[in-house]
Amino acid sequence: MKEYEEKRRFLETLLSQEERLKFDNFTYEDAWEVGNELVRLATMRALPIAATVMLGEHRVFHVALRGSSADNNSWVDRKCRVVSRFGHSSLAVRTQYESQGKHFDVDSHLNLREYSAYGGGFPIIVGDLRVGELGISGLAHLDDHLLAVEVLDNFMNRLKGGRLYQKTAPTSEP
Repeated sequence: MKEYEEKRRFLETLLSQEERLKFDNFTYEDAWEVGNELVRLATMRALPIAATVMLGEHRVFHVALRGSSADNNSWVDRKCRVVSRFGHSSLAVRTQYESQGKHFDVDSHLNLREYSAYGGGFPIIVGDLRVGELGISGLAHLDDHLLAVEVLDNFMNRLKGGRLYQKTAPTSEP
């Protein structure tokens, strides 16, 4: 029981990230800026990632950095499909299942070649409408998620003229 309670608290944290990272609008140019912020951070840290920004069904940004592989592209797509289908980050979807004593891979009844509920897929939300996804793969799945949050937070703060994001999110899942 304690494990499920920890998962529920973790889910609340993940959902609060989504709530905090809602935009007033999000354009193709914004997608490019988010992608470039991601490339800047990943290059500076020598992270072997692949990433994409989707608006609707349109892939408007994609990058594969040194050390990533074609498998990372597949993971990005599968994580983004989870976000698109469920409307929440891929890690939140995974955690939702786990908080109920279930496992996404078994209990979702989805084709696992198409859907993957591991951290790294994050919704792009305008108002209360999901308009796209940011997907990252190449690190441990929780680190993929944290990088997505950091990039979107940095972009949002830059829009507001504020400070850049400092990691305050949990560094491990329960």
